[in-house]
Amino acid sequence: MTSRVMQPVFRSKSANSPAFLFACLLAEGLVKAGVEKDSVYLLGDIETFKRAMSALTAAGTDLNTAPDTPRQRKSKEHK
Repeated sequence: MTSRVMQPVFRSKSANSPAFLFACLLAEGLVKAGVEKDSVYLLGDIETFKRAMSALTAAGTDLNTAPDTPRQRKSKEHK
């Protein structure tokens, strides 16, 4: 597979979005480089990813990395 398989997910979005998502999946080990061709990728180790995410969830890890919006910051200041 290639990043082109991600294109239907990103209709009317940036042309770079499918490749960016694919790079994220690669970084997390959900896809891995194929050995026959440089541009071909294979399904990675999904079970290891699931176990890692389950461990983070069980530990109560806050996975929200989005920055606070101005409204959220103002709300926190008034508490």
